[in-house]
Amino acid sequence: LMDGKTVIAIAHRLSTIARLDRLIVLDEGRIVEAGSHAALLALGGHYSGLWRHQSGGFLAAHELGAGTTAIDYEAELAQ
Repeated sequence: LMDGKTVIAIAHRLSTIARLDRLIVLDEGRIVEAGSHAALLALGGHYSGLWRHQSGGFLAAHELGAGTTAIDYEAELAQ
């Protein structure tokens, strides 16, 4: 649906945007981080902290499928 298109998505639920090519993290109106989901997690900054806080080790079953951990999801995204 989004192939070949530029999409601007604004989300508070990070799992909604984790598969996008490029994420831009804003803090108080300023860009503080930018990159892919995997790159931002590796950076260990603001996005990474929010991801850990939101996932709590698990994401909602309706988003990923029952029993899928955030670690499994991160590995899938890195491929």
